Amino acid sequence: MQQDRLGGTEVRPQNRPSILSRRHYCDPRTKMNKCAYCGKENDDESPNCVGCGLSLVAQSSEAPSAPVLASKTQRQIDGQRLMRNGGLWFAGGMVVTVVSYVLASDSPRGGHYFVAYGALIVGLVQFLRGRAMASGDDSGLEAKELLNQAARLEGVDRAKAIAIYAEIIKSFPNTRASAEAQRNIQTLRSHQA
Repeated sequence: MQQDRLGGTEVRPQNRPSILSRRHYCDPRTKMNKCAYCGKENDDESPNCVGCGLSLVAQSSEAPSAPVLASKTQRQIDGQRLMRNGGLWFAGGMVVTVVSYVLASDSPRGGHYFVAYGALIVGLVQFLRGRAMASGDDSGLEAKELLNQAARLEGVDRAKAIAIYAEIIKSFPNTRASAEAQRNIQTLRSHQA
């Protein structure tokens, strides 16, 4: 046992560090994934890196080097969630607007009412984005996500970045994302030589 500055005694088990250094303590039973891009350690259950947001699922799988596109069912679930949240924002904005209008119209001298533009616009935008995701009409967003993922990997693992760009060309032919992926592959290959 040791005495601290205030004269109290600190009791701690021999196999564990003090509270001050506990942030560096890692339970040996906890498995950690190390991100290939930023090097941050993440729990095994985490699908994305806490530090940079890169998908850890694609990194941990040993079979394909190219990332697997997000399953349509997961994108549909995310789209439905966005639709629900957007609907709630829009409904909340409408409630505020209608209630303030009714209260203003009942006032003997007229009155002022509020139009909750922010909630209405945010709700509408989220609802429409969610609808596009749920119906599968958001391929441009998916291509942009893959382009961003490949760009993050360019400095770390050029082979994986080229594989992602090739997947973009194959999955989204004759699009801006495909043209950008082709340019990036040419640039990466010219710098390799």
